[in-house]
Amino acid sequence: MNELNFGKLHMKIDLLNRQIEDRNKPYLDWLVCNVVVSLPNFKGQFRWSVMPSELESLAADLNMMYTEFPTPSKFTFEPVEPNIVLSFELTPTGQIIGSFAFYPDFREEQVLKGSFDIDQSYLPGIIESIRTLLKSSIDKIEKIGNS
Repeated sequence: MNELNFGKLHMKIDLLNRQIEDRNKPYLDWLVCNVVVSLPNFKGQFRWSVMPSELESLAADLNMMYTEFPTPSKFTFEPVEPNIVLSFELTPTGQIIGSFAFYPDFREEQVLKGSFDIDQSYLPGIIESIRTLLKSSIDKIEKIGNS
């Protein structure tokens, strides 16, 4: 299980399996995960499917934010299956003002929204957790289709 720490917001992502029809091709390579979200006085979980390329992009965007500090920057992570939406804005002082939205079922109106404040020193740990999740997906491959 990989943990992403955003100050008061904690996300634990447990990779259940990787479903591949054709490796590294959009929409044909998915990580199926169980996500546990915890905040002070709240805890919830939901299933999430995400493409490895989306997580690679998230790690790259966070790494760019970290390496280009103190240049202000911002971006939003909104994958194809938007159960998780994260926004980050880095200020010149190193503060990251973030927001999140979690949709247990993105086809319904249930949503948990909020914000978090961290500094740039959190980013290497978050990036490493994302990369560890991607590395662990190699052991959980379930081939589907004709490949």
